[in-house]
Amino acid sequence: MGSSPEADQSCCLLPFGAVKATPQPFRSLSRTSKSYDARAIEEAGRLRPEIVFLDIAMPGLDGHEVARRLRREVGLQSALLVAVTGYGQECDRQLSREAGFDHHLVKPVDIEKLEALLKIAD
Repeated sequence: MGSSPEADQSCCLLPFGAVKATPQPFRSLSRTSKSYDARAIEEAGRLRPEIVFLDIAMPGLDGHEVARRLRREVGLQSALLVAVTGYGQECDRQLSREAGFDHHLVKPVDIEKLEALLKIAD
């Protein structure tokens, strides 16, 4: 990470719930809305997060569509996209890969796996 303010503001986009604390240097953007929308995608484009956690089963745009748009429209090709979902079959993991996710975590998320992903993005 560089020394510019933008480089020090790596974000985790967590639409599925509020974050109380995140390991430094990460700051969190917590969204508690019950659906994804264009505004959330625009925010991600503006903030340029290094890691994005998305729930799959959301009303409005589902997590797969959001991942595709983040990669295609917002240009977050280098961001680490992580699906967080209750769906854990191999076909679900394949759909996540096809949508552009780098990782697929099944709820309840193992904290050690989560910490390992945050270290990758650090």
